[in-house]
Amino acid sequence: MKRKIYIEPNGQRHAFLPAIWNNTSPITEAFALSQGWTIAEEEIIEPGLPETLLDKERAFAEELLRSAGILNVDLASLPEINIASLKAAAVASGATEESIGKVATALMALCFDIQAESGLTWAETWQGLKSRLPEHFAALQAQGD
Repeated sequence: MKRKIYIEPNGQRHAFLPAIWNNTSPITEAFALSQGWTIAEEEIIEPGLPETLLDKERAFAEELLRSAGILNVDLASLPEINIASLKAAAVASGATEESIGKVATALMALCFDIQAESGLTWAETWQGLKSRLPEHFAALQAQGD
């Protein structure tokens, strides 16, 4: 998984921009860049993930592929893989509100289960899951071959 790193002109690295500046104005990314900061990406080396978490992620990936088929949506055509993009593409393909609702409910239930297993915030959970989806899709495709 990759994360954005903010680097001060003096070389000090931060995972997040400082929350305040002079206790009055928040630092924005644009402001930091205008002050000579740079942005880089670094690979986060994840410790071995629990198999129970990976199993739940695989179940999500499988359900996502199944759901895309039901809704007649090509996941590769989505601007970003998420439930909102899937729902928008499903509406465009003529899927019914009922089928979209069933799919969204099933996917959200799996998402909540994954988050509970991970013990992280939703944002952290989703970043990790999304970074591993290609692996899960490849494994599912290999099983089908």
